[in-house]
Amino acid sequence: MKNIVVLLIIFLWLSFGLQQNVFGGTVDFTNSFNIKPTDFQDEYADFYLVITASGKDYKKLHKTMVSVNQNFAIPINTLGRYYNEKSHKIIVNEDDEDEIYRGEYYPRRFEELSLSIENAYYYNDNYMEPKQFPTTMMVVAGMFNEKTKADSLRNILLKKIPDAYIIKARIYVGCMH
Repeated sequence: MKNIVVLLIIFLWLSFGLQQNVFGGTVDFTNSFNIKPTDFQDEYADFYLVITASGKDYKKLHKTMVSVNQNFAIPINTLGRYYNEKSHKIIVNEDDEDEIYRGEYYPRRFEELSLSIENAYYYNDNYMEPKQFPTTMMVVAGMFNEKTKADSLRNILLKKIPDAYIIKARIYVGCMH
């Protein structure tokens, strides 16, 4: 039992990066496992999102999404999320079977021709969850790993939605648990 406690203490000590050594200096253990920034590159992918509208008014964006669905027969996929009026957030249902994401935003992360309303901050290069909501949201009509597919959808949408545009986003596609 004593050995397990000692190992646990050492593990916790090493897990916190810079540590005080017995001589008063510091020792950097942050890369003691030789982890390189490129080791996780396979867990990210570039996608092209076709956006039909953006803003902070969820009801207006929802009307736009329904209109696009009716005019272009693009299915709606909410991923089991809804807009919480109290917190002003797009969230997974609080009684969802996935305990980790209950009441939290779960992003769209894979190629699909479908409509959804997404938090714009997740798809920016400088991703950082805002401290205050509502934040800018966007109606996504499709998410593709090839720009030509996104261009094709945008060209179709431009006939009735002249402001439709494409953004490129680097998205985490690894395990979210």
